[in-house]
Amino acid sequence: MSGTGSAQYYRRTGAGANEVRAWHRADRHRDRRPRRALPGDAGRCRLRGPDEGTATAVSTDPKARFALPIEVRATDIDTLGHVNNVIYVRWIQDAAVAHWRTLATPAQQAECAWVVVRHEIDYKRPARVGENLVAETWVGVAVGQTFERHTEILRSGDRKVVARARTLWCPIDRTTGRPKHVSADLRARFSVME
Repeated sequence: MSGTGSAQYYRRTGAGANEVRAWHRADRHRDRRPRRALPGDAGRCRLRGPDEGTATAVSTDPKARFALPIEVRATDIDTLGHVNNVIYVRWIQDAAVAHWRTLATPAQQAECAWVVVRHEIDYKRPARVGENLVAETWVGVAVGQTFERHTEILRSGDRKVVARARTLWCPIDRTTGRPKHVSADLRARFSVME
């Protein structure tokens, strides 16, 4: 999943192959701490690992909530003293990429990459430097080549929602950068029926 543009942009220009593959090379999560279990976590996918550099999913169900821990850093803060809106987009994308990398099979990961077609974000509460948050993501409905994904960013301590998002993703061919039809198995694993 890339998030660097829309399917229409790639279709029109054929550009963006480097951006599409960039997420695959980047390891943005190496400094994130594993998430501790919280009340009400039944059925959710939790990350855990022996050190901060490795986190693995406990659940193998791609339709379950997948959690990615976040620590708000000074570089995430804008001139108003809270997390900048652009940072939320990055966190939403990071959670989607981590979910895909953790739970997609190697064959599915080789089959396609993803680009964002649309982001819808509702900001509920400000987040401030030093706070520990968690981005929880889960898959939604797929219609044609548009796959819906939901994300909630919550404060770890009290589980209050900081932001809620709905993102539409389009699978693309890794070689051509064009939208592609995915296998029935991938569609079944990473979407739900209406």
